[in-house]
Amino acid sequence: MSTRAAGDALLPNGLEPAQEKCTQENGHTYAQEQECQHLHEEHSQPPLPTVVENLHKQVASFLSEPHDASSMLYRVQNQTRISLNVIQEALKRFSLNELSLSYNGGKDCLVMLILFLSCLHPLPTTENHGWPGFMRIHPVIDWHYAEIWAFIRHLGIEYCPLYDEGYTSLGGTNDTHPNPKLKIISNENSNDDPIQRPSSSSYTPNGGKARYSPAYELMDDDEERLGRDW
Repeated sequence: MSTRAAGDALLPNGLEPAQEKCTQENGHTYAQEQECQHLHEEHSQPPLPTVVENLHKQVASFLSEPHDASSMLYRVQNQTRISLNVIQEALKRFSLNELSLSYNGGKDCLVMLILFLSCLHPLPTTENHGWPGFMRIHPVIDWHYAEIWAFIRHLGIEYCPLYDEGYTSLGGTNDTHPNPKLKIISNENSNDDPIQRPSSSSYTPNGGKARYSPAYELMDDDEERLGRDW
């Protein structure tokens, strides 16, 4: 499994332009070199074993928290245990070389990545042979939309910023839009800004900028893909 793509997604947008500025401008000062070096050091990623250990502790700590049986987080804890069992069973049946993880930065696969990495502590060693060449394992397929977001936000996991702009399901660049159910309806006769929300770059027919609530405010599973063309 490659972790570079997932790690790269965490880098701020301004990092590459800063690097380019430092390497392409002639006669840059020592202070500029130090600033670029600081950017590299500040955003360097810890080694994978450290990441795995930290996530294992974080998930274990979450599962040990007391929550009321009627609460959302109690249901998320149950879903987490079920998903961990699925992943652990997969690790018993297959070696790491036989497993791959589909990750595109979306919220569901983000939860799956966190749980998968937490299960790699300590790294398993298996010798099972003769299994099919390809098998799809989806340990979070039964999670509800709100449970996915409760897990991500409760554990403080960094996620794709498009979700804060009203996107609830990420697909292709040409067929993915902010979810219309999250569009903020403001009073045109008022000069006050009723709600301070992250906003998308789409515009209304009258030329005004349409604004949307964050994805985690959507509650209905059936409305998750209303921002997709398919």
